[in-house]
Amino acid sequence: MVICVPGVFAEHTRSNNITEVERVLGIEAARRVVIDELLSVMAGHGVDVNVRHVMLLADTMTNRVSYIVHA
Repeated sequence: MVICVPGVFAEHTRSNNITEVERVLGIEAARRVVIDELLSVMAGHGVDVNVRHVMLLADTMTNRVSYIVHA
């Protein structure tokens, strides 16, 4: 876990590993990662989506103790 490495500034470190974020920082942090990843993918493909729709999807994916992976 990189957050524990000496010399690493945890407040400036980001992870896209949703499972690890949920385990270390909790489900709300994992929800935020889901939102950021979805928005990043959408923007990368030139799709403009209202953030509230993405938040609703992230809420649905994280409404349990852990998140649901849609492959």
